Amino acid sequence: MKVGHYIKVGVLMPFKVVLLILFSPIIALIYCVFKLFGIKFIFNSYDMRLGHIAEMSCVYDTLHTLGIRYKEIPVYCFHRNVPNRYLTELISKGKIRLYLPFLVYEPIFKIFIFLGVARNIYASSNLITDNFSYKEIQHYLITTYRRNPIFNKIPFDDIIKGQQFLLNTLKLSRDDWYICFLIRTPDYLNGAMIRNTYRNNQVLYDYHSFRDSDINKCIGALKYIASLGGNALRMGTSNEKPFRSNIEGVIDYATNYWSEFNDIIVSMNAKFIISTACGYADMVFHCLGRPVVLINLVYDIGLASVNPSDYNLDTDKAFEELCKIQMTYPKRYYSIEKDRDLTLSEIFSSDLITYYRTEDFVNAGVELIENTEEEITAVTKEMNERLDGTYRVSELEIRLRLKANKILEDNGCPLSMWNIFSGTFLLNHKDIIK
Repeated sequence: MKVGHYIKVGVLMPFKVVLLILFSPIIALIYCVFKLFGIKFIFNSYDMRLGHIAEMSCVYDTLHTLGIRYKEIPVYCFHRNVPNRYLTELISKGKIRLYLPFLVYEPIFKIFIFLGVARNIYASSNLITDNFSYKEIQHYLITTYRRNPIFNKIPFDDIIKGQQFLLNTLKLSRDDWYICFLIRTPDYLNGAMIRNTYRNNQVLYDYHSFRDSDINKCIGALKYIASLGGNALRMGTSNEKPFRSNIEGVIDYATNYWSEFNDIIVSMNAKFIISTACGYADMVFHCLGRPVVLINLVYDIGLASVNPSDYNLDTDKAFEELCKIQMTYPKRYYSIEKDRDLTLSEIFSSDLITYYRTEDFVNAGVELIENTEEEITAVTKEMNERLDGTYRVSELEIRLRLKANKILEDNGCPLSMWNIFSGTFLLNHKDIIK
């Protein structure tokens, strides 16, 4: 089977028809009442991927925090096998929450959309632009990310339980500090294979194996954290192989202590997060408000635009603040034909930034080169120093950042939280900033 191939799950039409007949009286009643009072259901994006769930819920909560009030009833529909049910319960607290198989969700959702009494938050751009511009929404997300409403949704008993887990199980006292790191490996894809409950069909996620990385290249960064008296928790899922480093203070949380609840508690108390591109990083940024260093990132057009002037600061100061929230250290794009790394201009002026499958890069003759151990150590040190207020921005870094941003602008790519380059990336790869 070639990379990226799907075995699609077929939905039986007779089942849909029977389902709609059974629910038709309820659907008719909802339609009449909702049309009479001008009410709509608003569905979240039905998805079992953690990052998508986190992003959409954060946008919805932000809209309501900003004071936007629609005659809409929020309905959170989640896949039965959602990766963190505890998080979905926090997100949808006080709202209608359903865990449904796609076979049931899809026909009911479509009929509500067709009748005009529902819409999907993932597809409704007007939900954002009705009263506020997209930049205003993004500005709010960034400047208030540490006060995300999810903090207020965690029950007090759960907070106490979490503190006991950190103290009694992980042996981390109130005076201890730690980072979390998650490196997506092939083991994740092996565990992420979704098997459907009928016909033994399956969906394969190996089409984006280009996001995998070598966890051992984090050794230098972990030693750096340990040298400062900090601890490091390896995040992930329980199906991944054990990580043994023999470094004091490194805890293999994923294979020894993982749970949906612990994921939230551990992450929200970390100083910062080192992660490859994955749903966990989105969850930490959107829902838990922790600083994130994205390593081994593959360039993306970026959906969330950022305007440094929103900070009422000069550009240099604004980026100092942005880098304390999230910054990236991308992979190198090595062209086999040209026998060299591609420049930013070559990357962002091509279709490379739209690729989402491993086979796309293979067919284009581009090899994605992982960050070295030294690079990951350097960007880890940079984030730690930025948060401690000891990082010093050089004039060269400022010039390179302005140059990189101009390249994005010239190619119609919005500046986003996915391409806020770290200072160490700019300095180490100044030869491609052109």
